[in-house]
Amino acid sequence: MEDWALYRALHSERHKSWRDWEPPLRDRDPGALDEARSRLRQGIDELVYVQWIADSQWRKARAEANAKGVNVLGDLPFMVAEDSSDVWSLQQFFRFDATVGVPPDAYSADGQDWGLPVPRWEAMRAGGDPWLRQRAERAAELYDVFRVDHVVGLYRTYARPVDKSAPFFIPADEPRQREQGERVLQLLGEKAEVLAEDLGRCRTSSAPRWPQRRSRGRRCCAGRTTAACRAT
Repeated sequence: MEDWALYRALHSERHKSWRDWEPPLRDRDPGALDEARSRLRQGIDELVYVQWIADSQWRKARAEANAKGVNVLGDLPFMVAEDSSDVWSLQQFFRFDATVGVPPDAYSADGQDWGLPVPRWEAMRAGGDPWLRQRAERAAELYDVFRVDHVVGLYRTYARPVDKSAPFFIPADEPRQREQGERVLQLLGEKAEVLAEDLGRCRTSSAPRWPQRRSRGRRCCAGRTTAACRAT
């Protein structure tokens, strides 16, 4: 929360991407961050207070819904924008020489470039997956069940180099793609039920599947209601 509020306060001053900020702030120099926190303290506290109010109201509403037997369903986006507090705060877990997209398919001969930062999956894993764990824990605080958007992207991320060289998948081979996807889904489903899109057949054997280990997750076919979801 503190990093998000600081990012918002700095962004409101500059009105441009954090990658174009002064190097000390862009690179998160501790002294520069301390100076900014002190100078922008009132604005930061106001942002945090508004979020606290919203969170309190949400928790109350969710508790009342749960008391009536109603579960709250939410959404967990597959990725975040480059100009975000997540990426600014955890720059070491993203690469900026390529962007996330999808390969050519029946809908686009050239594929798609979504312009999102490419995650460094191995670096995240080596660091204990702090970004994924924070997102999963927050989603579990907000929702009883949440949908994972573009679940195949957790198995294999399609990276399109900024220099226009040949795109590639991360991880590169199918065994590692399957292992990564199942590990990430297991992590996301530790504290809440998880739904995942089924958008049809995947051309490779790395098509998403739920871990064979005990999981709270479910598979939900796209275009159907949550009542049509089936445990796997």
